[in-house]
Amino acid sequence: MRSKTYLYVSLLLLAILILSCSKNGSDERTATLSWTTPERNTDNTPLTDLAGCKIYIGIAPSSYEQTIDIPIKKTREVFKYTVKNLPGGHRYFFAVKAYNKSGIESKYSNEVNKYIK
Repeated sequence: MRSKTYLYVSLLLLAILILSCSKNGSDERTATLSWTTPERNTDNTPLTDLAGCKIYIGIAPSSYEQTIDIPIKKTREVFKYTVKNLPGGHRYFFAVKAYNKSGIESKYSNEVNKYIK
């Protein structure tokens, strides 16, 4: 028999990560990400202990140096977050993971990127 912890090894992040690019001059050093929080575990049981999501940020694909932890308790919620004050001259890569109250994280979402001048 599988333990409950095993069932939660990977939460299902159901949404596609979307990056909004702003043309506004004051927003040139920001990236706005949006995604939908998961509602199910990978074994298709309802997710009842969502604790939050983490945004992973790096300057190379699939290589993240910074993490932003966002407490979120609602499942199936469209969530939006703006990363501000990104230093210029780099292409930034972003991905999101959901995690439960035990700290177990989902797989990475799809990766998006944006060049900051």
